[in-house]
Amino acid sequence: MHNLHNLNFGASGSGRAGTSGLQSPPSTQQQQHQPQQQGHQTLHQPPAQPANPNQPHPANPDGAPADPPATGGDPPGAAAVGDEVHPPAPANRVDLPDAHAIELQTAELVVLRARIAQLEAVPRVDAAPPLVPPVLFAAPEVVDRAREAAAATRDNDKKMLLPDIIPGFKANSLDVREYNTLFTVIHIALPAHLFPISLHGSLAPSGYRPISEFCSSHCTAGIRPASLVPFAGSSVLVSSSRQSANILFFFFGSAIPPKVEDAFKNFRYVPYSSLTLASRVKAARGEEDFVLNAQGGFTAKSLDRRSEKLISTVDWHAAARAAEEQIRFHHGIARAEAFAAHHKLVMDLGRSHNWDIAMEYDVQQREVAALNPSHDLSSLDLAALTIIATRPAMNISPPSSSSPKRSAPSDNSLQAPRKRQRSHCFRCGGQDHFPADCKAELTVSGRPVAKLAPSAKSKHAMLAPNGRQFCFSWARHASCSYGSACANFHGCSICGDLSHGAGGCKAQS
Repeated sequence: MHNLHNLNFGASGSGRAGTSGLQSPPSTQQQQHQPQQQGHQTLHQPPAQPANPNQPHPANPDGAPADPPATGGDPPGAAAVGDEVHPPAPANRVDLPDAHAIELQTAELVVLRARIAQLEAVPRVDAAPPLVPPVLFAAPEVVDRAREAAAATRDNDKKMLLPDIIPGFKANSLDVREYNTLFTVIHIALPAHLFPISLHGSLAPSGYRPISEFCSSHCTAGIRPASLVPFAGSSVLVSSSRQSANILFFFFGSAIPPKVEDAFKNFRYVPYSSLTLASRVKAARGEEDFVLNAQGGFTAKSLDRRSEKLISTVDWHAAARAAEEQIRFHHGIARAEAFAAHHKLVMDLGRSHNWDIAMEYDVQQREVAALNPSHDLSSLDLAALTIIATRPAMNISPPSSSSPKRSAPSDNSLQAPRKRQRSHCFRCGGQDHFPADCKAELTVSGRPVAKLAPSAKSKHAMLAPNGRQFCFSWARHASCSYGSACANFHGCSICGDLSHGAGGCKAQS
């Protein structure tokens, strides 16, 4: 019966026991294990094999077979009886963080960003400078050498090489153009055969000539204009004798004041009186740059036009030459030639009419040209000349001379003495005292008296309501040569009216 049912309860053989305890044949066991192995392979698929079949597997570098050889009668790939089947571990397994760690990292990032924003919002405060400034150290001998060099420089600045006085020589007042040095004198004695003055009737025995004209027409050898380029435009004084010719080159120049040069640069009106030698010297000393105002500060003075129509012919001619050079430098040759033609017209008017009419015409034409640059002043303006020539003569009092001699008594002085006018105070309007001695608190018109200017040169200067000083010229004559350009106040210090000065106030007692 045992053999009939083919039952085997033993543990020998290569078969695997089933769930009922019966042993299945090997073929049946192999069929049962194949679906299980396929399922495990689907769940845990090993990594792909490299393209090179000869290359060993990363998990088995020695080239050994992945599965140990089967023993006994087990088929290949069959596991031992009683062993648990484990799927192969993946080659690169990455553990995913849990949700709690992610929340912690997110909270830390939020706190960090809030802190960064808080630090960026705080204004940056620079570190305070050290209380003790840094000190540069140098060797004592280096300091001594620097002091000696500074002292030597100061001594050299004080020294000035002056030329010798030449007996009988008079400087040319027309030559006031600008040069690098203040003046330079070159004295050259030429033999008579090199400078035959007797052959040139146009040259006086002693006279001034421009260097370029002189050298081109009179110098036969030795001196050429090309060698005197730095001095082109200067004058030459020639004194001749039978044996030789003494040539004295005299170059004199003074710098044009900066505010005058700025006026030329901006093509504003420039009074030629500011180009005279006296005006240049004052500007070089700084006497005409700034004035002290009532507020205690400094105010730049405008160009002085008080004596521009009283300029002499010599000074006007020199100023005209300097103006032509400035206009040529800043505004081109064409405009400079127009001014040169205008200056020639002015000189002709001075000979045909008189110098006062010529100066009136010159000032009027240059003012029009400054206001309207398109105005052509190179030709004669007949309408302007007619108006100026037919205008009633103005009583222009010449500047008072400081001659030590007394003038001869006139017929009027021999008559009965005139009644002496009583002085009036420009502060209160009273009589017989001056503003500095005035004790009144109200003027004769009932207004508070003006305050004295403490920083003014004159002790009688007074301050206007706007803080500026009262113009003394306006107070006396109700007129000012500066006009609207005056830095002082034009008005009456007694009644406050702007149409007259304190000298003509009707409220005076």
